[in-house]
Amino acid sequence: MDRLSDVAIFVQVVERGSLSAAAEAMGMSRGVISKALARLEARLQTRLLQRTTRRLSLTEAGAAFFEKSREGLALVDAAEQAVSALRDEARGTLRVSAPASFAVTVLAPLLGVFQARYPAVQIDLDMDDRYADLVAGRIDVAIRIGMLEDSSLVARWLANCAHAIYGAPSYFRERGIPQSPEDLRNHNCLVYANYDGPHDWVLTDAAGHRHIAHVAGSMLANNSLVLREAARSGLGVSLGPAYLVRDDVATGRLQAVLTDYTAREVPLHAVFTQRVHLLPKVRAFVDFLGDHLSSTGVMGPLPLTA
Repeated sequence: MDRLSDVAIFVQVVERGSLSAAAEAMGMSRGVISKALARLEARLQTRLLQRTTRRLSLTEAGAAFFEKSREGLALVDAAEQAVSALRDEARGTLRVSAPASFAVTVLAPLLGVFQARYPAVQIDLDMDDRYADLVAGRIDVAIRIGMLEDSSLVARWLANCAHAIYGAPSYFRERGIPQSPEDLRNHNCLVYANYDGPHDWVLTDAAGHRHIAHVAGSMLANNSLVLREAARSGLGVSLGPAYLVRDDVATGRLQAVLTDYTAREVPLHAVFTQRVHLLPKVRAFVDFLGDHLSSTGVMGPLPLTA
């Protein structure tokens, strides 16, 4: 029996007024209760109770220990109730890591809806295009776009993330519209640094043949939002997630090109560390996000052609 159990037995004995009453209340034998008290007094090296055949009373040390023990057990009960609440209801601070472009374009507009549904959850959002260390950063769930490395993390697939090649209409009026992947060599390409082989843009035609365009240009950046802004200004052509430019293409601010090709399509996952006992706040967030992405098709390819 552990130390906390011995303390709990001691408190029960004092509150019930006898070993027999404590034994009945706790479903134990009187002998077990007596041994627990003996262990506790031996560990503390002091007598806590004066026992006679007719009554039981606290020593001075016992009275002091009883008050602190009762307070400590109340704190343990409160801690267990807090954990139980977290286990049974979506509540508490949810620390989320996500790429900046996804967080700004897709996630941020949804957070109000999520928190209206789960008002006891507070969001702590960390935007970083690099993969965060979930354990070191105390992150509950991370959104990752691209192939996952083998790890001990648990991953849930949410959607496939389509990509598009795009630029400003003003840029294409000056430089012409590329008609094939090979034409990209003649354009100022704005390159996302965090892709594997960022200077090789792989496109697949309708027949399933892969075309690799080795691109170069005046900008290399590790943030897709920066590249979109540069493209909006007419600086060049870029490859990025379709969700990032969907509204701009629809309004004509940007123009998608080479739409007869599949530019890039990679999985989007939610990853977390727990394999069992997943907290309700994490489950609620992942389910909510997965439902939204599947119902809206926001991660899919652009509907427009060049």
